Amino acid sequence: MSCRRPLVVALTLVMAVAGALPAVGVATPWAKISGDRVSSINQASLLQNGPRVLAAWPGGDGSELASTVELRGVAPTLANAAAGAGPVSIVASGYSSLSPRPALVATPTGPRVVFSATRATDGQTRVLLSDPLVEGSAPALPPAEIVRSLGGNLDALALADGTPLVADDRAGTLRMIRGLQTDIDAPGSPVQAQLGGNSYNPALAVDGAGGIWVAWYSNAGPSGMGLYLQAIDPASGAPIGTPTFVPRSQSVANNTAQRTTLVGDSNGSGVRVVYATQNAPGSPFYLLSWSPTDAAPTVVARPANLPLNIYLAAARHADGRLWVAWYDDGAGGTTSTGRGYHAKLGNARGAGGVVVPLGLPRATARAGAVTVLPQGDNLLVAAVIGTGASRDALWATLSPEVLISGEAPGLSSRR
Repeated sequence: MSCRRPLVVALTLVMAVAGALPAVGVATPWAKISGDRVSSINQASLLQNGPRVLAAWPGGDGSELASTVELRGVAPTLANAAAGAGPVSIVASGYSSLSPRPALVATPTGPRVVFSATRATDGQTRVLLSDPLVEGSAPALPPAEIVRSLGGNLDALALADGTPLVADDRAGTLRMIRGLQTDIDAPGSPVQAQLGGNSYNPALAVDGAGGIWVAWYSNAGPSGMGLYLQAIDPASGAPIGTPTFVPRSQSVANNTAQRTTLVGDSNGSGVRVVYATQNAPGSPFYLLSWSPTDAAPTVVARPANLPLNIYLAAARHADGRLWVAWYDDGAGGTTSTGRGYHAKLGNARGAGGVVVPLGLPRATARAGAVTVLPQGDNLLVAAVIGTGASRDALWATLSPEVLISGEAPGLSSRR
């Protein structure tokens, strides 16, 4: 009897602990990060800041145009994606409009945010760099001007010394800007990289060897409409070589409204573009990934239906495998599990893995752009979602890791 009692107690304890843990493959309930102050066309930015995650988004009241850049820190867990949420702070305010996607960057002096904004006082649009950010407090100094712009979308990163590198589509005229410029188009200014007109929605990535890459959509590129990829010289911001066309990206699934998705290879030089394709209206959708070293694109998933603004995002697991998250607005398809957001951890190319349905917050009326950030073996997924208020909000969930069938962790990253 004395030998059986410890066994019963031990089994009871194991069952109690197991019951308290989330089931494998079950996402964390959606949690609200922001107030109902986000436009449906906007996208948030996420940045790891020590043990916490910073989220930045354009905010405002009344109209679809944002007037402030807002920031909040969280410490997400599998039980609560908004655990440890700090106060919302205003990074910058007083604008008549902002670009729909700010970019949080890590610098030696602390996290900063790069954004494009227009002031009503002079009507001039500028790309701006905030002072270092502290949770719950406004920056000590107003944002510094990087360059004048015409609006549109941008992406940014910071070099090792903190110098900002920005890809600004300037409402269709894509250019790269390294450091602070008064006006890159003024006579005598060092034009670092004009990558051509009719180019939209750039994405930047750094690979494991320190190489920098930019990808974008063009409806009038050298090889016609579609996605393009180019290496960038970090010392000057100038392009290296010529743009490379991304195969099968000329489909109707790619357009000026989509968000380009680019991730660096973590084990050396090179990058991977993640995108949607559709042979013709009404034909099946595919999510693909492609690197310049690939003979052909890899099929990541087959969603049932994707909205016009193709909402997907990708990131690298610490071991090199590829996380992909997307919004599917219909049922059906080979890997679709119904309307809602989904995530999948495949091999280094995105193949294999199990689709994890992330669902939607209760009473969702609109689903928008998605942003992701790995959290150990899990993936933080943040999306702009409307639940009936006049404006939308930033919501978040965590997708647990689901191992590729028959493979040990990390093995697939070598393929």
